[in-house]
Amino acid sequence: MSSSASDQSATGADTSLAIMEVRAPRPDLFRKTVYVVHSRPREPLTLVQRKLANAWLKFAIEHKPDAKGWWKVPLSRLREDIAFPSNNTTHLKDAARKLMQIVFEWDVLAPEGKRVEWVAQVLFPAVAVSEGYLRFKISDDIYQELPRPEVYALIDMAVMRKFSTAAAMQIWEYCVRFENIGRTSSLPWEEFRDSVLGAADKSSFGQYKVLKSRVLTKAVSEINERSNHEVELIEHKSGKKVESIQFLVRSKGRAAAGSDAQRMLERMKAVGLPGTEAKRLAAKYPAGSLLDALRYTEIRQVDAKQAPLEQPAAYFRKALEQGYGRREDQAPQAAKAGGAKSEKQFDIQAEFEQHRREEARAYFGELSAEEKKALIERYNTQQDLVQLRIKSRITKISEVAFMNWLAQDTWGQPSAQDMLNFSVALLAKVRG
Repeated sequence: MSSSASDQSATGADTSLAIMEVRAPRPDLFRKTVYVVHSRPREPLTLVQRKLANAWLKFAIEHKPDAKGWWKVPLSRLREDIAFPSNNTTHLKDAARKLMQIVFEWDVLAPEGKRVEWVAQVLFPAVAVSEGYLRFKISDDIYQELPRPEVYALIDMAVMRKFSTAAAMQIWEYCVRFENIGRTSSLPWEEFRDSVLGAADKSSFGQYKVLKSRVLTKAVSEINERSNHEVELIEHKSGKKVESIQFLVRSKGRAAAGSDAQRMLERMKAVGLPGTEAKRLAAKYPAGSLLDALRYTEIRQVDAKQAPLEQPAAYFRKALEQGYGRREDQAPQAAKAGGAKSEKQFDIQAEFEQHRREEARAYFGELSAEEKKALIERYNTQQDLVQLRIKSRITKISEVAFMNWLAQDTWGQPSAQDMLNFSVALLAKVRG
């Protein structure tokens, strides 16, 4: 065989190997560390840049770098991984170059005391393109988190490839992180805007209504249409002003559970709650507590022995807040009638609410007489139900309502992270 024929044979073999490498089946799922999911780019990322970053991170998890710390991936594979519609290497190279220059602030949603040690870094400090391959490096600190992330979002590359906007892709990744909880943390909308769009877009979306109409509504629609999840935007307001937002998250595989949730929302609206408030309560309370309060309110509405219920929505709110109608509260009566005792079920939500009341009670005890009086007066003016107002003789029910109000007035609406932290602390206490 001539040297020319040998060269052609070798070239053909290399080409076959390259084709096999690109076309061999590869898993589309990878665990993306929360440090990167919850990072804030100092400049807005394009859709191609976000997809490219995911493809590189996934490749780095599945392959070892060379002796000098470089990963080498065929351009043909990259195009396939991110569904890049063109053979225009110049455009891909330009996106890679800009991605290399963008500085990230890491894990910006974690509490200050639990953040990683570094504050800001370039994720990909070096990129090179030559002879049909792209080579890249990853910052050492981040690479240490990639192989075995303690907290992560499970990213499906097949879903990622379907997105047509960067905002939809980023919001989807953020929501996937909270899939098992069912709702994301509640964040001030400005903080969420910066995490999704990058700090450079503050001037473009200085008002929430602009951000919602131009970004959030469209992104949610795209996620629900193209991904394997359904998300719903929840707004938390002070008066008419939106202060923070969060998302309800569920897998489309849980359709039955979704239809149950929708029916529950309709029942809440039927007792007079606005749709937005019904969704907010659904994000805050467990389904069991909502159903018990609904049942309690609906029975009261049709009770002919009592005066007509003038404000069923207010009645439902207090039933939910105070735990009226909980089936475990009714269990002793049923047990007495049947001659058997019923074991009360552990309720993490109730334990958390009790913990918040105890903290509020301790805080209230440290205040001066004048400060206490001012708080009670403010509470009474906001309390619609006369029996729950604080008077000279404080009843147990009014004291519970006041402490619930004081906790929320002092520390705000509890987030999903607050609940998670409390659960971890409670579990540690029990094990200890």
